[in-house]
Amino acid sequence: MRYVWCIAAILFSACGSGPGETFEAGVTALRQEAYAQADSIFTQVIAEDGDELAAAYNNRAFARQRLLQYEKALQDAERAIQLEDDNAKYYITRGEIYYAMGQMEEATADAERAIALDKFYVDAFYFLSSIRLAIGEYPEAIRALNKALEIDPGFTLAKHQRIVTYIQQGKFENALYESNKLIDEGALAPIVFRNRGYTYLQMGKPEKAAEDFEKALKIDDSDAIAKNNLGYAHYLMGDTTEGLKMIQTAMQQQADNPYAYKYRGLIYHATGKVDSACQDWQTAQDLLQSKWPAYAIQQDTLVDRLINTHCL
Repeated sequence: MRYVWCIAAILFSACGSGPGETFEAGVTALRQEAYAQADSIFTQVIAEDGDELAAAYNNRAFARQRLLQYEKALQDAERAIQLEDDNAKYYITRGEIYYAMGQMEEATADAERAIALDKFYVDAFYFLSSIRLAIGEYPEAIRALNKALEIDPGFTLAKHQRIVTYIQQGKFENALYESNKLIDEGALAPIVFRNRGYTYLQMGKPEKAAEDFEKALKIDDSDAIAKNNLGYAHYLMGDTTEGLKMIQTAMQQQADNPYAYKYRGLIYHATGKVDSACQDWQTAQDLLQSKWPAYAIQQDTLVDRLINTHCL
């Protein structure tokens, strides 16, 4: 998500003459997703107790959230806010931690506080839309995204998120219109075709969905999400062999995607491998509840129903 990376990128503007080499090394580690290294570096910056103290606590909070150390991350985010309570970005950092923990009321409060501090903070509106989407408040999510796009009409990720919101809302024609508009404008990124393909899946058109997922893979043959969704489309078309092959290839690249386990479980169940299906569905449930709690909130209860119906 865009607002995540703005945290790491914008915090160069600490007080004083500018960030030191150690601080910059920590930001580089964040950008490279070397979160344990970033944690260590910002711990060193904090020990130096210099002008970058609040920013260092904030960035260490971000690193620790990515390491799933939520309580430690929350403590750091709160310390950053104590040091600079008028910095809107720090509230987004803390809000993202709450979001990852599934505490949406607290996340919402932080997003709204960030907006109150900076009414043109486009990433705060984007973050607020993510919260609304997660808890199923789709009209509110659309309003937040529209505000983000009013501030920054070129904010492509907000356009993608608006499509996803329309899909979740069941407004498939709106989603198709927005997707086709992006394609007509020349936005030929994999995510555009993934979103349109997923729209077709929800409309019960797996053949058209498969075409779009294949287009996404022609642009980027390493796109694990497109492979996973293409595998699911093959399953819906009755080709469990190709579906299983594609999903397992995706899982080699992205082993922590709960939807891959959900889809593979459906294929296992369809081919009579009930024990394997139940194992995959349990893994999907565990991943949703531990690694992706925010997504677990917005998900339908399909995995739970599958487990309760076929595995208990």
